[in-house]
Amino acid sequence: MGACSCTAGGSTGVITMEGPLRRKTLLKEGKKPTISSWTRYWVMLSGSTLLYFGAKALRGTERKHYKSTPGKKVSIVGWMVALPDDPEHPDIFQLNNPDKGNVYKFQTGSRFHAILWHKHLDDACKSNKPQIRQHQVQGQRNLHGHLDMYKMLCAGKKSYFAAVVCIMTVTLMLVVSYLRLQRLSHQPKVIQESRRCRGKIALSTITALEGNKTFIISPYFDDRENKITRLIGIVHHKDVKQLFCWFCCQANGKIYVSKAEIDVHSDRFGFPYGAADIICLEPENCDPTHVSIHQSPYGNIDQLPRFEIKNRRPETFSVDFTVCISAMFGNYNNVLQFVQSMEMYKILGVQKVVIYKNNCSHLMEKVLKFYIEEGTVEVIPWPIDSHLRVSSKWRFMEDGTHIGYYGQITALNDCIYRNMERTKFVVLNDADEIILPLKHPDWKTMMNSLQEQNPGTSVFLFENHIFPETVFSPMFNISSWNTVPGVNILQHVYREPDRKHVINPRKMIVDPRKVIQTSVHSVLRAYGKSVNVPMEVALIYHCRKALQGNLPRESLIRDTTLWRYNSSLIMNVNKVLSQTMLQTQN
Repeated sequence: MGACSCTAGGSTGVITMEGPLRRKTLLKEGKKPTISSWTRYWVMLSGSTLLYFGAKALRGTERKHYKSTPGKKVSIVGWMVALPDDPEHPDIFQLNNPDKGNVYKFQTGSRFHAILWHKHLDDACKSNKPQIRQHQVQGQRNLHGHLDMYKMLCAGKKSYFAAVVCIMTVTLMLVVSYLRLQRLSHQPKVIQESRRCRGKIALSTITALEGNKTFIISPYFDDRENKITRLIGIVHHKDVKQLFCWFCCQANGKIYVSKAEIDVHSDRFGFPYGAADIICLEPENCDPTHVSIHQSPYGNIDQLPRFEIKNRRPETFSVDFTVCISAMFGNYNNVLQFVQSMEMYKILGVQKVVIYKNNCSHLMEKVLKFYIEEGTVEVIPWPIDSHLRVSSKWRFMEDGTHIGYYGQITALNDCIYRNMERTKFVVLNDADEIILPLKHPDWKTMMNSLQEQNPGTSVFLFENHIFPETVFSPMFNISSWNTVPGVNILQHVYREPDRKHVINPRKMIVDPRKVIQTSVHSVLRAYGKSVNVPMEVALIYHCRKALQGNLPRESLIRDTTLWRYNSSLIMNVNKVLSQTMLQTQN
């Protein structure tokens, strides 16, 4: 689905939210409809009125694909909106008209937009209604209303089937009202006062919460929608039910607790643990520098680890391109290819490379030390196997492991937020992958052109192509490199052809300020559009084991694009190897 948009303001005539939605009727006047199917609309929320614009075409998610005049106008004052906790369908919200017994389900296309619609609709449903201080009083009135509806609708049913359906319908309404009654407010509340903030500062990259299947990576300030703290973490997708953020405000000496929204990313690939956003509203009259996480709103904050909230102060972009590589594991020792990739990145315009390192060889440590001292590389320790049973595969194989590919997806999300205020673009690829421009000399020129051609785009996806490391060219067989462990990419210029009915995966260059959640080959949620970059503009050079190992050499495609950079690449690689290998020998 296309992106929704929202505009400040809530009075009649001001569009506070709009976008493409699919609607389905669950109950009509308290009865389940005989036939109910999804219907596409462009929906606008103006004050407390919903306007439905019918679709003009079978497909399409832009405003132009829908009619110019609304087919329906509905006031939702007094209605109820619910956000079901359904991991299988995270993009759903429901609207309930208790007066008429109508219940509608809406599909937004993403969890983010479901939350956004829920927020604005909840405000609209409460508009023009007298404020009641006690939530329970209103909740009880709603419950009594449903009981009266039960008496009115169900008492006169003569057939067994009609009575059962009627009872189930009203039961559903009661459940909705009960959940609404029981739902805790997410607004921060003062729970105690303290002269100063104590608690031990968490210094590890991965911090396990005691007695809870939750691991915190880092919190980040995020004011793109609301004033929130967004913690990147890892949670058990079923067992972690609730968490609370504890904010200690030095300015007024008060401690606030805010109930967290736990948003487990949809791309767990069957593993019990997955990347998660733990989102908490911040106190309005405080800009906390640290936050603690607890499974209860009660306790002693002095006993909880404190996490520094990053991105609190906006920075000017220090670099144009930052490459995020995750995760380096398995005693990584592909030294030559790593150095060649690093030098290619620098030739193409990269100023920073962030590596989430689990472990690597002694020689690789020397190379990383060189690049750290040079100022190019930042190493983030990634001891995930100290906390969870990790898999080196991306899909769960029923083998007792907890999380896939050494927690790669969590690391990528952390890398985006870590560099959100420091870099213009973040590049998400592996150390054996290089995005090669075909029409431009470097990434800056390429991205300027792509942005000009694709306004409003925040995610650029590049097609992956395999250059098998087992197929050699006799060119650039440099003898001094033969003693260095790893692959010499200059000798591998034959790529596999595309396969029928197989879509090549893609990697990305993104505007980090527009990304909310990312996976490996696509973003899960973003503010802007995504575009597939044509192969004639750029491709990913991926030198690795063959995927089509049975293909004869003559079936491969000779592609020497990499050789355009051979002179600079050879000189730069020799410089790095001369220093790192010399240090090793000494």
